[in-house]
Amino acid sequence: MILADTTAFHGDLDGDTWAAMPDKQEQILDAALSVFREKGFHEAKVEEIAGLAGVGKGTIYEYFDTKTDLFQQTVKYHLFKFWRFAQHHVDAGSSAKDKIRRVIESESRLLGEDNSVRYLLLQDPGPVNIDLKKWMWEQRASIILDSIEGIVRQGVKDGELRAVDTRVAACFIFMAFHSFLALHVLSPGRSTGSRERDVESTLDLLLHGMAR
Repeated sequence: MILADTTAFHGDLDGDTWAAMPDKQEQILDAALSVFREKGFHEAKVEEIAGLAGVGKGTIYEYFDTKTDLFQQTVKYHLFKFWRFAQHHVDAGSSAKDKIRRVIESESRLLGEDNSVRYLLLQDPGPVNIDLKKWMWEQRASIILDSIEGIVRQGVKDGELRAVDTRVAACFIFMAFHSFLALHVLSPGRSTGSRERDVESTLDLLLHGMAR
């Protein structure tokens, strides 16, 4: 079972699908995030999720086929909520450089240790199967790449950025996000303060390269 036709979100984080989702389904997905975050997938009970959501256990199965389906849809739903928030944060930027900084900041928040979705993906990999990974990659690539390319294209048009292949530039910026994966997932001891400095370092490298 797919949450309110997930494909309708494709490239459109403000679509009608958000408004069309039943309140009970949102309550279940919010409760599921809390329980899965606290208990992990295997220890979490559907009854606990139902109780926190204020619905009966049977109501959950009206929307989700299995606990695994609920877990995966919880990840999808909350990733889209995050991406929608990130989109508003980026759109508030005053220039192309400021918007690129905001894109990096948003990715940094997603990788932050207090982000529940990140925790589910990294600490409870059992239900994170190849299909979910493929979905996440395709959605991030479509939503974020298109957004970044639009920022670069506008920056070139306004004379703020030099003329470049906008798609190549977007891919380069997109792949720079993985520096945060290396720094803050593989090096978990780095603090929030260092994460903020890493945003500035990444932006500097993106805009100025390494040449003297």
